[in-house]
This record gives sequence, structure tokens and C-alpha cells, in this order.
Amino acid sequence: LQQQRYIDLDARLHEVVTREMEALNENTLTEESVNGSGELSEEISLYQNALELFDSARYSEALEAFREQIISFPEGRYSVDAYFWSGELFLAQKLLEDARENYLVVIGKFPEHERAPDALYKLGLIARNLDQEDDAVIYFLRILEEYPDTGAGQLAKKLLETSNQKSN
Repeated sequence: LQQQRYIDLDARLHEVVTREMEALNENTLTEESVNGSGELSEEISLYQNALELFDSARYSEALEAFREQIISFPEGRYSVDAYFWSGELFLAQKLLEDARENYLVVIGKFPEHERAPDALYKLGLIARNLDQEDDAVIYFLRILEEYPDTGAGQLAKKLLETSNQKSN
């Protein structure tokens, strides 16, 4: 069951990264035509490299590339994504505290970003894995309050309903 979950997670992550790389390539082409130059900015290039490493399962190298992104461009347009994907990499390796730190940055510094609800959801899952059910419920309720119409909101609602059924 654990192996199947890992394979499913890996497939979903691969799909998301592939979509993100395609969107990044489209944005890059648009940016190039607007700027009139064929050169990618260093920030976009660095982020694209990190995604490619992630997509090709070179996770430790991808993590280093995301760290470089964060250090080089702390307020850049891809820094929130770098924190989020770093959290995903740590979570996949069961390094829950490291994952938690990255997700906390996402929700703390970038609460309006599209990754914020997913980061909150991941924080709830981490709390559950650490047997901190009260904290997990707080995260899930926060998602429902702040981001009710998101995929993370739907997942949080289902988890809370399941938790309530188990406790009854």
C-alpha cells in the first residue's frame, strides 16, 4: 500500500511539474517577445532548471537548485514556488520538519499566492503524521475559512468529515 501511494504521488507530482514547465515555457516565450530578446532572465532559467531536475527525479539536485533560487531571488516571482517545491521534496523524503518550515514560509510570506491553500493542506497532513490532530484540524478549518473554493478546501472538508465520523 505504501509503495502504491508513493507511485501515485510520484505520478501526480510528475504531471504537475510537467504542466508547470509548459506554462513557464509559454510565459517565457511571451516575455521574450515583449522584451525583444531571446535570452532568458537568470531567475527564470534557474527556476526552469530546478523544475527539470525535479521532473527527472534528481531530487537532491532539484532541492539545491530551489535553494539557490530562494537565496538568489528572495523576493522574486518564483521564490514562493521554490519554497513550495522544496517542501514537496522534503515531504516525499519524510523529512517532515523541513517540509513544515517551507510550507510555513509559503503561508506566512505569500498568503495570497495560489500555493497557499495547498501549503496549509500539507501542514495539516504533517500535523496528522506527527499525531498532532488538534493542529491538523486547525489547519483544515483555516483552509475552509480562507480558501473554501479550492481543491485543498474540498480535500480538507472531506478529511474533517472523515475525522468527525471516526470520533462519533
